[in-house]
Amino acid sequence: MGKTFQELDLKDAFLLGAALQDAETCRMILEIILGEPIGKISVHAENTLLFSSDFRSLRLDIYASDEMKVDYNLEMQNEDRHNLAKRSRFHQTPMSRVFLTAGRSN
Repeated sequence: MGKTFQELDLKDAFLLGAALQDAETCRMILEIILGEPIGKISVHAENTLLFSSDFRSLRLDIYASDEMKVDYNLEMQNEDRHNLAKRSRFHQTPMSRVFLTAGRSN
């Protein structure tokens, strides 16, 4: 049986997505994490990036971008599996492929 809404916390994917879909809430969380101001952002919860012609894709918990075209990916990890560097690179590589155009470095 599922949890009631009152039993959820931010480790639950549903509540995290619901909370961070609000652009202002997401912006404030990013500012706290990064320790610097961020302009207006747009947010996409459970965004899927298709990155190859054989339909390989990556599902992002929360994807946001700001006015300066900076992209943010927020992922909830409920368990420390000591693989944060690998997981970060796993998400960064397809994002780079999708958002970089041929012949450009940024």
